[in-house]
Amino acid sequence: MPSTTTQSTSKRLPSENTPATDLVLPAPTPTTTAKSAVLSSLCGRLPVVNHIYGGADDEGLVHRWSVFLDLGSEGRDRCVGSVITDRHVLTAAHCLDNKQLHDITMYFGLYDLREMVQCLQNDLCLKRTPSEFIVHYEYYADKGNNDIAIIRFDKPLNTTNREIEAICLPNYFTYDELFPMRMDDGTVVNLLSFGWGEMGGGELAHTRRVVMLNVTAGSECENSIHSKTICTIGVTEGQDVCQGDSGAPLVWLYKKRMYVVGVVSSGPKCGMHFNKPSIAMRISHFKDWVIAKIKSQ
Repeated sequence: MPSTTTQSTSKRLPSENTPATDLVLPAPTPTTTAKSAVLSSLCGRLPVVNHIYGGADDEGLVHRWSVFLDLGSEGRDRCVGSVITDRHVLTAAHCLDNKQLHDITMYFGLYDLREMVQCLQNDLCLKRTPSEFIVHYEYYADKGNNDIAIIRFDKPLNTTNREIEAICLPNYFTYDELFPMRMDDGTVVNLLSFGWGEMGGGELAHTRRVVMLNVTAGSECENSIHSKTICTIGVTEGQDVCQGDSGAPLVWLYKKRMYVVGVVSSGPKCGMHFNKPSIAMRISHFKDWVIAKIKSQ
């Protein structure tokens, strides 16, 4: 997770934005919709010791749903995913462009890439290869829209051991679609993201790093903020998602549970365009598709 701003392999670049600091909307309201049987009720739990802050190592090992996607080149070609069931990972569709199943290796429970071998030998980490790529049916690589995909694998994970856990999908509640920076009760809404992407100067992170993000409503986002995308910018200037963080979740902490509310898609070139937003796919728009694909497997 970088100390600079974003670029993913998507070609779309956001324009200037104005943070929506004055936006005040109602807080999310629980619904009576029954949760899907395919989703774990033990999702998104916080550890007893919790260190969450932007642009820093995930020292509290909070994000146990994180997945390191090795796309080749000895891990330099990389993306991020999130565990959503014991056999499914959520990521960005463009991470799978021109890839075959055997091209990608997924690592679960991994924090420090330099300790990968030892972590696997001690059964603290798990490795899986994909069985199927499930790319959104309206994703087009040249346009970068609907940039969301699911990776299925055959051998289930043990997601109840607290070393590896699924993140919650926002299907239990009806969330306000804007994710404003301030709720009507005065609560400031920040999102988190994480990854092993660039840290600046082309250097890739060895450890999983966390960044805190604000939801923005810049000109690039005005026409889409109610529909398919969420635009964000780092709370601290120069700290944002970056190359290698594509597919990472936007995470919302709500009532002591972590929910994936977006999937990182694109943004301005790292270190080149401060105060420009990154763009993520909005999970509330795609959740019905995600649930349907999980159920069908």
